Amino acid sequence: MTYLVIFLIIALIAIIFVSKRKQSDNRVNQANINKNDDKMPRDFLAEAKGWLKTPKSLREMIEENKEYVISKLINILEEGGTYERKYAAFALGQIGNDNMINQLRKCLEKETVQGVQEALEAALTALNIASAESGQSELERRKVIDEV
Repeated sequence: MTYLVIFLIIALIAIIFVSKRKQSDNRVNQANINKNDDKMPRDFLAEAKGWLKTPKSLREMIEENKEYVISKLINILEEGGTYERKYAAFALGQIGNDNMINQLRKCLEKETVQGVQEALEAALTALNIASAESGQSELERRKVIDEV
């Protein structure tokens, strides 16, 4: 009988320990989820400066002359190197002008490089879900691009 009581006490302690451990793991997992939610999506208008060799960030250039920047990005999509085309696609998606949808589709039809195709698909998804014309923010488009 004494052994049975000792066994039950040990089993109860083990159950409590496992329960506390699971609660602790759940708190750590929740903290990691919250930390990931706070992560800012990539900013291709800032990053593109290095790849596209622009004198300023694309965001600054857009503030000066948006249509000029868009036309240059389209030109890069048609004639640039792989990474330039990829960043141009991401940047166009981030800008959010839904007038670019047909042009991006044409570029996607001709594109042969998988990474550029994926960037074009992400840009098209951002424009379809969160275009500037629909009132969505640039941050929303960045999130869409990051998730695709």
